[in-house]
This record gives sequence, structure tokens and C-alpha cells, in this order.
Amino acid sequence: MTKKDGSPFSENEWIFFDRILSNFFEKLEVEFIQEKEIRRE
Repeated sequence: MTKKDGSPFSENEWIFFDRILSNFFEKLEVEFIQEKEIRRE
């Protein structure tokens, strides 16, 4: 994965993306589980 200008991402940028993505997926997972619980009732 590279930026639009073709330069690779720096270490710090990867760490930043990694943190955002894992937070994002955690939220999705929690919402998904909560929705399943609601539907079961």
C-alpha cells in the first residue's frame, strides 16, 4: 500500500492506521453482538 504520490507509508503512519482500524473493527463487532442479542429477545 502506498500513498497517491507513490511514496510508501512511514512506520508512524502504519501504527496510526493500525490503531484506527482495530478500534473500528472492535466497535463493529460490539454493535453486531448487541444487535444479535436484541433480535434473540
